[in-house]
Amino acid sequence: MTNRKNLYGYHIENGELAIVTHEAKTVQRIATLYIAGGSYQSIAETLNSDSIPFSVEAPLWNKHKVKRLLENPRYTG
Repeated sequence: MTNRKNLYGYHIENGELAIVTHEAKTVQRIATLYIAGGSYQSIAETLNSDSIPFSVEAPLWNKHKVKRLLENPRYTG
């Protein structure tokens, strides 16, 4: 599996993390689906069926990518 170089939803701008708006909306969607009772796998399948890429190198989502995103303190605070 290829890892992203930056957190999903962010890119480096002027040496600092900056938000990628369309990816930030996906992060919000993932959280909403999870809070509504979606499993990691069902969320990954939804993102894939909607053709939302994880990254250029590894576009498909899987339950592990969703889980890591949901458990990452940079998203959860």
